[in-house]
Amino acid sequence: MSRDVTADKLTTQQKARAQRVDRSYHARPHPWRSMYKTLNWLLFLAAGLGMAALLYTKTGDNVYLPGPVSSKHAIFGHRCIECHESGPNGWGKVTDAKCLSCHDGPAHHLNMVHPGGHTMTVMRGGKPVQVQTATCASCHVEHKGHAELAATADRHCTQCHENLQVSDGGAKFFAKVTDFGTLDGHPEFRMFTDKEKDTTPLKYNHKAHMEVKWSDDQIKQRMGLEAGFKKVAGATLDCFDCHAPDTQRAYMAPVNFEMHCQMCHPLQLAPIANIGDVPLPHAQSDLVAAKVGAAFKDYLIKSGGKLPPKKVKNPKYKKPRPGQKPTEPEFVESPDDRPVEEWLNENVKATLEPMFKDGGTCAYCHEVNGKVPGTELPLYVDPQVPRSWFPRNPAHAKSPKSVFFDHESHRVLQCTECHVQAAQSTTTADILIPSRDKCLKCHSPQGGARSGCVECHLYHDKSFSNFIGMRTILELEQGTDMGGVPAGKIVSRDVGGGEPEPAAKTEAKTEEAPAAKTEAAKTETAPAAKTEAAKTEAAKTETPAAAPAKTEGVGVQAGNSILCPNCSLRWPGKTKFCSRCGTQLQQ
Repeated sequence: MSRDVTADKLTTQQKARAQRVDRSYHARPHPWRSMYKTLNWLLFLAAGLGMAALLYTKTGDNVYLPGPVSSKHAIFGHRCIECHESGPNGWGKVTDAKCLSCHDGPAHHLNMVHPGGHTMTVMRGGKPVQVQTATCASCHVEHKGHAELAATADRHCTQCHENLQVSDGGAKFFAKVTDFGTLDGHPEFRMFTDKEKDTTPLKYNHKAHMEVKWSDDQIKQRMGLEAGFKKVAGATLDCFDCHAPDTQRAYMAPVNFEMHCQMCHPLQLAPIANIGDVPLPHAQSDLVAAKVGAAFKDYLIKSGGKLPPKKVKNPKYKKPRPGQKPTEPEFVESPDDRPVEEWLNENVKATLEPMFKDGGTCAYCHEVNGKVPGTELPLYVDPQVPRSWFPRNPAHAKSPKSVFFDHESHRVLQCTECHVQAAQSTTTADILIPSRDKCLKCHSPQGGARSGCVECHLYHDKSFSNFIGMRTILELEQGTDMGGVPAGKIVSRDVGGGEPEPAAKTEAKTEEAPAAKTEAAKTETAPAAKTEAAKTEAAKTETPAAAPAKTEGVGVQAGNSILCPNCSLRWPGKTKFCSRCGTQLQQ
């Protein structure tokens, strides 16, 4: 019995000890358990990020890219050699020769002195001229993302123009330009500071035309010339009734007489000889006179030589009193018995005399400058209305404007918001472009529109640009050989004229040697190779192969292309002259 008591007591003690044990300890928070859970999640996240990093890690040459290239260069942006010169220490600088291998960038002004730039030779007026210009990469910086390379920062312009100094002494431009958006950072436009006048030889009154009202007949005539034209009779002329944008929508297309003027200013023969109305061309006086003569001759042909009755003064006609109608017509028809030749000459003279005497009706708009050679007809001056009033590049009289304007970007505005003077202008001499103050309403920090230099100004003179390219799509994508020369491997040299660099000559020899050896091998394997005639023929075959490399002052042949010795631009093998600098490539 004592044994059972002892067992029960032991059991009771064990139960008591079990009750002291906390069976929910695992549910209570503990720092070590929380840290283990957090560590597990962090390890899992780190592994995921590591895998993602491996997927997007740059490989090959992309490891060295400081940033993505522009969208224009994305097709070959993975090949550094397209832009950078290669050397023993890795990729070198971007040379102008690399840029010029794809697109030309003509020099700026003749008297430019650019800090850090270089001297190059360009053709001006058929003569070589040495100019200083900036390097391409000094303004157009790559690896900035998909930005527009042409949109350069103002600092590239103001580094010279904030204190403009030129090589020939006095500056022909404003010597201090820092910012268009500030009142004193940019001068007023030159035509206003110089008080210029429009010297176009054409008489025009904007104010009078803006008050003209459309008639039903004029609207119908215009609708026949322009599809979709709509106008209400009695409405005044609007700017867009005469001024329409050109195909590029940057400038306005020239006003066309037949489209815009003829409705109000018809050109036709009055029925002097009863031959009906004859439309006349809007042309020089000799062409108009030829049309008049042809009209009378055509009438004679159609009538079989029968003259129309002439109009003579009615002897019974009496001028009526005010408010009364005449009882007899003022003119009556009478048979014309003149000889045909006399009738023709007198009618032509009677028609042309009021048109051209003392300038005639044409002088209502056009100015006269002497007579048409070999005739007594007045010579009217071609108006040649300018499409832009901003100054040309002084380096070349026929170059494009150095200032660019885009009407398309301003189409939200009414015409008279900028051309305020048009409604009050009565003479052609008025220049109706807006002043700088009008532009500052928008193109300033307060207005919000961009006011950078490249918004309006053009740096490169595009009239000297090369338009013909040398690359293929395959070369841009894969960098295949371009005439035996790796794509982008253009000989780099200062373009100052003279002989090509040794590298260029070596390159030419490398390309020509296989062709010469092949021809020589063919000659030696021929059955009659040991004869004197065969040796002579072999000599003739070998001589032309090396000739192009020895020719002075011409391009260096390289496969199916030719390298200009002056500006290092590559052209197709049949090109005779470099259109960029004018150098003769082949004799």
